[in-house]
Amino acid sequence: EVGGEVREQFIGEDAASAPAFRARPGGKWLADLYALANRRLARLGVVRVFGGEHCTLSDPQRFFSYRRDGTTGRMGSMIWLAPNHGSQSGAHNDG
Repeated sequence: EVGGEVREQFIGEDAASAPAFRARPGGKWLADLYALANRRLARLGVVRVFGGEHCTLSDPQRFFSYRRDGTTGRMGSMIWLAPNHGSQSGAHNDG
């Protein structure tokens, strides 16, 4: 949940990010962080992004959520570049 100033900053940089926000009462917005990250990565040429199907708020078995429980915990994320396994012909191999 973010304030209108955060939404305006994102939309000011990329108007197509507007659908990543859903209005909430009191001038607040729910921000789809996965959608926003994917938009930014796509603009940088990164097109193969995996994950994003989980919600920290609605999945208490996997994630801590201060908004949901009022307590904190630890989570970690990973990002890496896989080595390029090109074939002998020089063609790119996504495998």
